[in-house]
Amino acid sequence: MVKVEFVAVDVETTGFDPKKDRIIEIAIVEFNGDTIIGDWSTLINPEVPFHGNGVSDIEPSHLTGKPTFADVAETVRDRLNGRTVVGHRVSFDIGFINAEMTKAGYPSVQPAKEVDTLKLARNLFPGSQQSLKLNDLAARLGIPNPEAHRAGPDADTAARCYLAMRQQLAKRPSGDWIVEDLKGGVWVRRPAQDIKPFEAEMARQIREYYAKMQ
Repeated sequence: MVKVEFVAVDVETTGFDPKKDRIIEIAIVEFNGDTIIGDWSTLINPEVPFHGNGVSDIEPSHLTGKPTFADVAETVRDRLNGRTVVGHRVSFDIGFINAEMTKAGYPSVQPAKEVDTLKLARNLFPGSQQSLKLNDLAARLGIPNPEAHRAGPDADTAARCYLAMRQQLAKRPSGDWIVEDLKGGVWVRRPAQDIKPFEAEMARQIREYYAKMQ
């Protein structure tokens, strides 16, 4: 079995408040290096009245007979725990997932790290006046997303945007070091003269690591 290091996640929900709103669709895309390995997704019965959310094309009738989150909680946990979880505004997705885990009687998921592709895009395109919403970012990177605001396509797009931006950062001129922000789980750029020696060594190792993956 191939060991999965990275997963991209996306959820569609009844609203924007994880305390009272519920997940209606979840998708997890698994990848290593620059290769998509597999994916898993399902519609979710939210167990609350749902009349559409004005964002996705999911209708109430689509959720009839679908599993509840409790039915898939262990699958979600096993696919996220211990892995680097990528997402566009990933804290939103993880926040909803953990709220659902609590409702289902499970502990919160424990990713190895969370990487927000929106923060990554802001670092790659500082001062950009263009929209960095997922679909707009994908278009900027030449990545198609034909069915935005559905969990499966959005998780796949987030994974591909992450891979594309990581490659661009790895190709930055040597004067622009790449340093990992361990707290935020994002990649940042700073001029070489502002980097402390141990950070410069970290950047060198990161460059070598990603160069081997090209």
